[in-house]
Amino acid sequence: AVPLASRGLALAETLDKAQFFVERRAAKALRAGESFHIADQASAEWRAVDSVERLLAFYRAVRPEAASILDDWGLASWHALTRAEKERRWSEHLCHELNLFLRMKDPTFFD
Repeated sequence: AVPLASRGLALAETLDKAQFFVERRAAKALRAGESFHIADQASAEWRAVDSVERLLAFYRAVRPEAASILDDWGLASWHALTRAEKERRWSEHLCHELNLFLRMKDPTFFD
């Protein structure tokens, strides 16, 4: 078997002790055809969130309290719900955010 190559993960240069440094997380929404440049590929971590299921998985990892709200709304299984169940959940959780989601993901709901 070929041994796995390893590389050091330590900083090439130490950070200035007189300054403060923080790790920053950010999210960037891209429309179809848009791109985003990551300046430091070696230290960046990214993931595509291209479905409701992936969005919920992301929120479960990063903001569990937000994920529980979205789970209560039933967004991951919205497409499989009956019209009556959709109306029940909509009236139970009515808010601007839910209306916006439905307008984008299920525009016929409002017909």
